[in-house]
Amino acid sequence: MRIVLSGYADIASIVAAVNEGHIYKFVPKPWNDDELKVTISNAIERYFLHKKNVELTTELSEKNRTLLKLNQELKELLEEKSENLEFRAKIVTAYQNILDAIPAGIFGIDSNNVMALCNSTWIAITGKACGDLDQTTAGSFAENLNRFIQEVNVKGKAKKRFTVNGIQGILSGIIMKDRDSQEGIILIFMREDDLQ
Repeated sequence: MRIVLSGYADIASIVAAVNEGHIYKFVPKPWNDDELKVTISNAIERYFLHKKNVELTTELSEKNRTLLKLNQELKELLEEKSENLEFRAKIVTAYQNILDAIPAGIFGIDSNNVMALCNSTWIAITGKACGDLDQTTAGSFAENLNRFIQEVNVKGKAKKRFTVNGIQGILSGIIMKDRDSQEGIILIFMREDDLQ
């Protein structure tokens, strides 16, 4: 911080000195000691405020760079996850298309007896749309089908002649246990006329 003490009284020279020399304060001679002390105290306070401002600006710039880097990493991670989700959605669609192409009715129940998946053949046979998923089998199927599901639960698998909506065929069921702890029951219904 620069302070000029001068007895030189040319205003234009004083203004030029203040502007060109980045002078904080011009104190004319003779000066008042108390005013000079206040001027020096204010100059010191201003110096430390300026120094702290520079430090904070530098710190803020560094944190902004870090934040920009983190934002870029997050953006890349989100793009990767989005691509992964799109890929998985395509796989799920492909699996559903494969299920729908199978000429047997296929139906999946999770470990809580909640309907989890079905194919179009199952819908055609039972009249139960896949939109009825997330409902328990107890309230959605006839008692004989629910008893069959219980039998599969107890024995691990079962197979018997069965009539669904007046259509005769063979109903098979098996418990599915996957290494990813995906558990449930898969039911397959083959029409008798498709078996011949």
